[in-house]
Parts: sequence; C-alpha cells; structure tokens
Amino acid sequence: MRDFLKKDWVIRVISILVSLIIWIYVVYFQNPQYEKWIRDIPISKTNVSTDFTNGKLKIMETNSDTIDIKVRGSRKTIAKLNNQNIKVNTDMIGIEKEGQYSLGTNVVFSVGGVTVLNKEPYNFDITVDKVTNKKIKIDVKKEGTLKSGHEIDSQTITPETISITGPQSILNSISKAIINVDVSNKTSDIKGSYIIELLDSQNQNITYNDLSKSVESAEALFTIAATKEVKIVPNVKFKQPSDHKEVSVSVSGNKTVVIKGKSGVLDKISEIYTKEYTFATTENGNQALVELDLPENISLAEGEENKAKIIMNVK
Repeated sequence: MRDFLKKDWVIRVISILVSLIIWIYVVYFQNPQYEKWIRDIPISKTNVSTDFTNGKLKIMETNSDTIDIKVRGSRKTIAKLNNQNIKVNTDMIGIEKEGQYSLGTNVVFSVGGVTVLNKEPYNFDITVDKVTNKKIKIDVKKEGTLKSGHEIDSQTITPETISITGPQSILNSISKAIINVDVSNKTSDIKGSYIIELLDSQNQNITYNDLSKSVESAEALFTIAATKEVKIVPNVKFKQPSDHKEVSVSVSGNKTVVIKGKSGVLDKISEIYTKEYTFATTENGNQALVELDLPENISLAEGEENKAKIIMNVK
C-alpha cells in the first residue's frame, strides 16, 4: 500500500511538469493568436484648423476623449501593448465652422502583427460652436426693503454694460446680467463693489467656465431719500361771481401725495401747492388737471403722479 501511494505521487508530479512544459511550448514557441480589449486610449487630433487655436471655434462636446479597442495578435505581441504605447488619432481637416461632426479614428501600434477587431466608440463625434461676443446691460436685484419712510432716489452702476465672449450657444442662453444688493433697513446711501452674475431665462446661474467677461464686478451707488405724505393745496384764480355766491376749489380724488428728499428739508414741508391755475368761468363743477409745484430739492416718490385734479364748488 505504501509503495502504491509513492508511485501515485510521482505520477502526479510528472503530469504537472508535462502540462507545464506543453503550456510553455505552446505559448512561447507556437505563439498562438490572442484577443484582448485595451481600454482608455487617449484620442489625439490632427490637422486642427487655426480657428480653434486662435479662439474663433471651440469644441463644445465629444462622445468620448478616449477609446477602447479590441485587438488580435500573437500572445507575446499583445502582451506588449497598453494604452500608453498605442496611438489613436482623428483627422479634423476641413472642420472650419460650427456644427456636428462624426469622424473616424486611426490606430497606430508600436509593434507589427496586430489587427483591430472592434472600437468603442467606433467614431469620434464632436459638436463645434463659433466663439462670438455679446453685450448686456447690468441690472440690479435688490434684496430686502429699505426702512419704512425711505426710498432709493437714484442709482448709478459703473460700468452700465458687460461684454461677454464665448460659444454662441452659451451666449444665446444668457438672459440677463445682475448684481445683488442688500438694501434691508437701510436709511443712508449704499455704495460698494458687487460681483456680476449671469442668468438664463429661468433665472438660473450660468457657470460655464470658458466665458470671458470684460469685468467681473460693478461699482454701484444708491442715494437714499426720506419720504413724507403731505396734502395737496389748489393754487387757483377765478372771477368772483356778481351774486356773491360762495366759491371754493378742492382736490378731487387723491388729496395727498408722497414726496421725497433730505429729512431736514421734508421736516419743513406739510403741504404741496399746485401750480397757479385760472378758471375762465365761475361755474359749479368746473374741473382742471393741474401740475404740482414742487419745491427745490424735492421730488415725487416712486409711483406718484405730478398732477392733481381740482374741482370748483359754487354755493
């Protein structure tokens, strides 16, 4: 029994050695054909138009910047290949305007005897856009509200516009340029430098990295004025009736108006007169639309009308 086990062990060792010798012979001497996927090979571009290098055209999108290829060759040859010593290029000759293109790829090996069986992706698809310029007015987005009794009297934005350079498709999506200014509870002038944001039609920020802006921020000055509501007083002339009837003129409709200016000036004003108006006749119900006579350094608050409707009452 012991002799049998010894013989069996020897047979097993001999079988393994024979198998190893056969494998070495087949692999290194017969060198059979072998297939393999080699992945993530960079794609290089040839014959690129100068319009790309000087900034007139830009590649916006590609289906992939690398390619996977399935190759066949002898085992020893395939073993030498990797994504660093295989060159894949695509020819961009003739691409001189915006559009979508599907280009073939050419594979160059560092050794011979290799066949390409498949590529993924098979073609190199690109979207090309032209680079242009767009000028947009800089708007102000106010955050919060001023303290009650105050209003923005004037605003100055420097510069008033921003010039943006980039791909046409991106520029077309830009709807507005804004600066955000916090006016919460302010009572005095606001001054500062504010970052310019680009928004689309849905008021979403556009963050495309390759946009070139003429400026990144804008200087803003907002003068703040106090407001006050005062009554309107008619300033009229008319011929006194011979029958000595009582004649009066009053304001019809809104009898007050909100004015704005410096607090010290507003404190001295309790009423605003209309400009002088002369009625041609003295009849009950005579009406006129007369401009307000605003004092120096006083103006109307936002939304107020500079006219008052007056009516004659004869009793």
